[in-house]
Amino acid sequence: LTDYVQGRSLYKCLEKDDCIYDRLTAVAQVQKRLHTQTRSEYRKDHAFARFHKVLNQLRLDDKTRMKYNQLLGRWWHSSRLDLPFGCRVHGDANPMNYLFHNDRVYVIDFESSKDHAHHAHDLGLIAAELKHYFAVHQGNGALAEPYIGHYVWQYCRNEQEFFDVTRALPFFMSLGWLRMARLSMAMEHRSYVLREAEACLRSGIERWN
Repeated sequence: LTDYVQGRSLYKCLEKDDCIYDRLTAVAQVQKRLHTQTRSEYRKDHAFARFHKVLNQLRLDDKTRMKYNQLLGRWWHSSRLDLPFGCRVHGDANPMNYLFHNDRVYVIDFESSKDHAHHAHDLGLIAAELKHYFAVHQGNGALAEPYIGHYVWQYCRNEQEFFDVTRALPFFMSLGWLRMARLSMAMEHRSYVLREAEACLRSGIERWN
């Protein structure tokens, strides 16, 4: 079916600097509708299981894996990922899966979607992709920060929700970076991606202590 969906991907919009703020607003709004309309029981353990699955796929050395396990343990025992209810998430939220055509956004490739999830899952993946894009193509990942802030704010209804989302966001940004590390890439670039993943996980838990 997705072969027949016309439109320019969010990734192409980033390349052409095509109304990026407006595009991110549309993505945030469609994600909000998905998450709001699919409320379900929240399974925090599922989020950690998915994280460990990606780590297993990376086949990290024992020392590095232990470091991630310790950080994840601190996240587990914190309240940063606690929610009264969960939702269905896209699961593979990346700039290629959001297409724009005639001022509408179409979301494709739901085969990785998950129920009982944390809504910040999709936001964290997009945020990591944005920072990676600007780091690779503009030479400075910090250039993504205004776009990430705008995107998250457009998703949230009020300041309290923005606060709650940003507390959880580093966990899922780290997951987003680790997902990228599974791809074929130069060793130097893979090392950079893994450093960003660890930095997100570490700064997120230390910032709110």
